[in-house]
Amino acid sequence: MAKSSNIDAVLAKLAALKLAPRSPEAAKELRAALAHKVDYVVQKAAEFIREFELPDFEMDLARAFHRLAAGGDKSFGARTALVSALHDLRANVPEVYLAGLRTFSSVPAGMIDPASPMRGICAMALVLTGDPAALRYATDMLMDRHVPARTGAVRRLRATINRAAGRRRKSGRAPVRSRGRVG
Repeated sequence: MAKSSNIDAVLAKLAALKLAPRSPEAAKELRAALAHKVDYVVQKAAEFIREFELPDFEMDLARAFHRLAAGGDKSFGARTALVSALHDLRANVPEVYLAGLRTFSSVPAGMIDPASPMRGICAMALVLTGDPAALRYATDMLMDRHVPARTGAVRRLRATINRAAGRRRKSGRAPVRSRGRVG
């Protein structure tokens, strides 16, 4: 019972921080939550940072990702929230995104891999870092068995191509549109 009440207290503190998300107290509590041993608390802290777009936490998010990857976050919810926050903050941490791209869960045939949304986000984020091999990794994701991973790869490739085509729009060419295989 004490463990549950401790988690509830941490979550209540995080909820209270919404009144002053950029305060020094909020920074202290968020860093503590990112280092928490319970994955759900880490997930909620990452979601908070993403919601309020707090760029000072990029390295804390990356450290939390590596810690959870080493410890075996089986639900992948916390790691997905961490890479999602890093992506939205436009963090240049390719080592995190590469680790996320290489993460798979052993699920029975016909089941969706719970790590596949994370792989899709990592594919999108890696391209934004300017990594020279990013497009190769994103195109490799097009062959992923799971729809969320393929969808993320298609979105990032489409955005990259449209950004390049945007330079040519003055000549009357339309941006590229794409539709990923969904089955």
